[in-house]
Amino acid sequence: MELKLTRRRFGQLAIAGTVVAVLGNFQRKVFSQISTPQLVVIGVRLGPIPSPDVDTGLDDPMPDTDEINIAPSATVGLILESLDIADAQPKPLPIPQILLDSDYQVTGFTSLSDGTLVAAITPVPTKRKGGGPTRLIVGPSPTTVTISGLKKKELLESLVGTKDGRLLGLVVKKNGRPPVRLVEIDQKTGDFTSKLKLPENQRFSNLAECPDGKLYTTGIDKDGKTRLLLLDLQKGNLDFIAELKVDNTSWDNGLDSLVCSPANQLFAFGALRYQYPKALYSVDQSSGAMMKLQDFDVIKITVVPS
Repeated sequence: MELKLTRRRFGQLAIAGTVVAVLGNFQRKVFSQISTPQLVVIGVRLGPIPSPDVDTGLDDPMPDTDEINIAPSATVGLILESLDIADAQPKPLPIPQILLDSDYQVTGFTSLSDGTLVAAITPVPTKRKGGGPTRLIVGPSPTTVTISGLKKKELLESLVGTKDGRLLGLVVKKNGRPPVRLVEIDQKTGDFTSKLKLPENQRFSNLAECPDGKLYTTGIDKDGKTRLLLLDLQKGNLDFIAELKVDNTSWDNGLDSLVCSPANQLFAFGALRYQYPKALYSVDQSSGAMMKLQDFDVIKITVVPS
């Protein structure tokens, strides 16, 4: 079974437990409904799903809702949705039922150069539990691999697949504070190699590589302002581009995702403080100006390779 997702090709999805999940090959008919050649966004979220052992009566025009059982509240499902900017209508992707404990969070989501989708799933730390590590699951016969080398209070987040086939991510503290390391991850072993230690004067999140090879990240300074930055891994440089703003108002809440389209256009995903739901925004790479495009009720996003 191939593990790829493109505009023309889908297959089965396999995920289990607390994982960084390699997702792939969803059914072709999903993208037959998606028309925009410039941008197709895939979002991931967690939510309650019906029990697979109960007849929900979906074939009955008047289902008896008393007979519909929902999985226990301690269990949630991993749900994927596509968003076509042309019709602005999110569409669910028909995937096999994937159950996770409710105390897990999606900390990263990306698409590799061959179309493989990768999602990072990490347990939420509590007072009673320190939280377990981020893990890998690699198909076609799913094999769970723990991300090795993480310290007790660290997690892997903000994944990005590069055009040369690498998987990069950020290793951060679970409280979100610096220091932050940019790493390259081996999907087969769970090992990672540190590539760059980022400055400790701001909180970093999000990685996005454009087809032109430029690698972007975002940083939040001590005043809460979100900055767009350019990373040069070869030289080890981090250059400020612009402060992110909407209608000349500083973006004050960080971002949940930053992605780049096949046309080298940046898109941001998130919400201003006290606003809901999250939304997709276009980003001007030179000025940092953001323009809202569409609400999208998911946790993280990625884009489908052209």
